[in-house]
Amino acid sequence: MTSARPLIDASYAQSELDVDEDQLVELLEEGLIAPCFSISAAPSRRRELRILQAGVIYYAATQRPLPCNLEEVISDLIPVDSPLTVQTFRRTLNCSASLIYALLAARLIALAPGEIPKPGPGGCPRLDRKSCLGFLTLRVV
Repeated sequence: MTSARPLIDASYAQSELDVDEDQLVELLEEGLIAPCFSISAAPSRRRELRILQAGVIYYAATQRPLPCNLEEVISDLIPVDSPLTVQTFRRTLNCSASLIYALLAARLIALAPGEIPKPGPGGCPRLDRKSCLGFLTLRVV
């Protein structure tokens, strides 16, 4: 199992672990597969879970949770040395751009100071790194 993206969705994890949705939720709730983030824009909507792929791989091999420092994992997901744009955060979360814009509209994440969303090519605004780090920190399952 390998994906070019660090976070995978629940259906991908289910497939790789050969478990159904209820079994996966049980593994997540017991902390056996970690870390996991709930990235939905609205709490009333269907849960959008993203699981660290390395956590799924480690659990599949050892039947134990990945030993990791959550703060370091979150920091590694959003590197300091490259611009954080809607596109790069979308790739990190392995989700649609519309979800990122919904997170912005719900003020769960913020644009970088001075950024204005522009439609069309080249209109991909930069995001405030601190707000994205905070979002992920608050959304740990």
